[in-house]
Amino acid sequence: MKNIVFRLDCNPKSGFGHFYRCLSIAENINKNSYKVFFILNFESKKIANILGNFEIKFFNLKQKLCKNFENDDLKQTLFILKKKIKGKINFLFLDHYDLNFNWQKKISQNVDKLVVINDLVKTKVYCDYFVNFFKNEINKKYFLKKTKFITGFENSIIQKKYFSLKHKKFKKDKIGFFFGATDSKSLTLKTIKKLLKINNSKLEYLIFLGTYNRDKNKIIELTKKNKKFLIYKSKKNNSEFFLRSKFIFCSSGYFNLERIFFKISSSNIYINQNQKSFGNFLVKNKLTENNLSIKEYLKNLNKILNKTKKKNYEKLENNHFEKFIPKIYNIDRLLNFLQINPIRLRYRLATNDHLVFLWSLRNDYLTKKYSLNPSEISFLEHKKWFLKNKQKIFILTNNNEPIGQIRLEKAKNDALIDYAVANNYRNKGYGFMLVKDCLRNNGKIENFKAVVHKKNIASINIFKRLNFKIEEHLKNKNFYLFKKK
Repeated sequence: MKNIVFRLDCNPKSGFGHFYRCLSIAENINKNSYKVFFILNFESKKIANILGNFEIKFFNLKQKLCKNFENDDLKQTLFILKKKIKGKINFLFLDHYDLNFNWQKKISQNVDKLVVINDLVKTKVYCDYFVNFFKNEINKKYFLKKTKFITGFENSIIQKKYFSLKHKKFKKDKIGFFFGATDSKSLTLKTIKKLLKINNSKLEYLIFLGTYNRDKNKIIELTKKNKKFLIYKSKKNNSEFFLRSKFIFCSSGYFNLERIFFKISSSNIYINQNQKSFGNFLVKNKLTENNLSIKEYLKNLNKILNKTKKKNYEKLENNHFEKFIPKIYNIDRLLNFLQINPIRLRYRLATNDHLVFLWSLRNDYLTKKYSLNPSEISFLEHKKWFLKNKQKIFILTNNNEPIGQIRLEKAKNDALIDYAVANNYRNKGYGFMLVKDCLRNNGKIENFKAVVHKKNIASINIFKRLNFKIEEHLKNKNFYLFKKK
């Protein structure tokens, strides 16, 4: 059994962002091949409960930042690595801004591979792999020659749980506010005081309180008699927060990945220089309306709120979210790059054993949404169709688990492509691979066709990349007909 260790902190100073992105990686690691450990500093009992639910062993470092912080941390971390964890450390993931070159170099001597996750590079970095979710360009002068880079927005990750929640139906009628787990600048309290002075009868507000928000009691007291405010105090409510918000005011941090995933427009406020850089990136790519200082935000709050009443945020075609959503959550890509959970793909001809998989794939929410026939198909109907179907259906598997299907409906020298990818494997490049391999293995066919829903951006992009052309609009105006000769 191999060992993987995560070193991060989760406290009022560092916030929760480091913890949740490391947890997102950890929950996707094959527990049959690796033992996963967390070494961290935390104060909330919630963290222990979360790690316990994921069956992750952890070590809580009781320490405070001081002049000798790095040396003290190094001693404690090395003690745990050598004395508490049996066997060698195959990977150590470091997600921490205050543990720098000297710490990294000493730790590297005691682990096979050191992976540094950092979006705030100010000093030299000593590591085997460097992961940066926000910047595509890295100044190589800070790094060793041997360092390999995993950079860019396409390597961003969010928690697995959101994928099953994305299509839940809630009335999006509220303006959301969230300023981090700590909210060190008391922005939530300042915002509520401002909102109470603003006479905006048509708007209702959803306030999400971070775990370490020191103004919690004051906020609850201020809003308890006002029906315009709904207060969420628990992390359990964060999914509902996204599902009920039509527009969000938030700090320019990692939280935005989740907001973008749920296709919610925002006004961003930067708390520090790092957040300012990322917020500007979001503005440039039209993923937020603005990126303001705290002073600018408080001054313009009413003005921005008035704008939200005029805009229809349900029409998301102009919001550029679709361009970026497929890039989020590529944990498989990250783990495969590191040779953790290496993907072993193969094609199989569909048999009766795949009936349930094909049926569930056909009735998947997105499959139905983008299908010419969006109605539910019974298992009996599906079975009859499968047994009568003379066209070959190929199943793509990962370690024997089916993850997608593709088939051709042939007529003379023409063929209509039909493919689908299972929900857990979408946005990871498998759709492109399915279609590309299909084209390559059917060279005798003169004309390929594909019918694609106009809102199915992922499929549209796949066929365009493979040089298909939009031949015509179908009678059903919601669909394109793609052709390739």
